[in-house]
Amino acid sequence: MTVAFGGTFDPIHSGHLQAARTAAQRLGVPRVLMIPAKVPRLREPPHASASQRFEMLRIACESDPVLAPCDVDLLRQGAETRTIDTIEQLSGRAGSHVVWIAGNDAIRNIARWHRPSDLSKQASLVVLNRFVTDQSRTPEGFGETDDPHALLETPGLAYWPPDSMPAISSTAVREALRRRDFGELRVPREVIKYIDMNGLYRD
Repeated sequence: MTVAFGGTFDPIHSGHLQAARTAAQRLGVPRVLMIPAKVPRLREPPHASASQRFEMLRIACESDPVLAPCDVDLLRQGAETRTIDTIEQLSGRAGSHVVWIAGNDAIRNIARWHRPSDLSKQASLVVLNRFVTDQSRTPEGFGETDDPHALLETPGLAYWPPDSMPAISSTAVREALRRRDFGELRVPREVIKYIDMNGLYRD
């Protein structure tokens, strides 16, 4: 069984890390793949390059045995990230469907994803409550469940964990970095060092 958390991670912050750990605990799985999107289709282009975002993710997960950086999307040919392509590649490797973790701000736009009708055949969803109040809207084609373990048994289910993802946004983190305001940053220290050494998020 493959459990994966897809996102831009521009940059990775403690909200992402905590949400992934919580999902692993609730699902009872030993590992979550952390997959940065190469070129998100429905968001503005990332501020950091794909390789820089992956390196920050690698640094953030280095000492956590539960979180495993995965560059499957970065290595795929093609100009845009398409979640269904990533899910199909992962499910083919594992021989089973994928449990995909994403924020409800992304899931609310699932109808605009590439081949949305195929998602429920290949994946179940863990939907994180992030800044959007309509988290109870189940995506078309998915059935809602209160049992996280059911996601491991069958595709086509959606689960909203009661623990919301911490109210931290990458946008706010980038703004704090631009101001050089490190006091309240919720970013791993070694990631901040990498950002500083590479002059990221200064414009």
